[in-house]
Order: sequence, then C-alpha cells, then structure tokens
Amino acid sequence: YHFGIGEINRQIKEVIDQTENTAWISTKGAEHTESDPVHFAKEGMRKIGYRYAEKYLEIWGKNNG
Repeated sequence: YHFGIGEINRQIKEVIDQTENTAWISTKGAEHTESDPVHFAKEGMRKIGYRYAEKYLEIWGKNNG
C-alpha cells in the first residue's frame, strides 16, 4: 500500500514550500487499524490531530504575533 507514497509526499512538500500558511505533519508512529493498514485507528487519529493542532497554532502565532 506504500507504492508511490514517497513521490506523493515529495510533491506535497513542494507545494507546501511554495504556499504560505501551510505545513507538513508526519503520520509516522500513528497506529493503523488491525484489519486495514491504510486507515488509522482511533489512537493514531488522535496523534495526527494533536500534530495538526500544534502546527496550526505555530502558524497562527507567526501571523498574529
């Protein structure tokens, strides 16, 4: 299921580098469901949510001083 994911991530990061107020977060270490290695389990989604929140607050802080 990881076929081509490196190229996709590279392209996403390229867009982020060229677009204001965007950021990359890693999903590394976020748990997947037992039956489906593509989708994240509840615990994994929570980790991703915290990472998004941290990045959002970082960007918001830069813009609102």
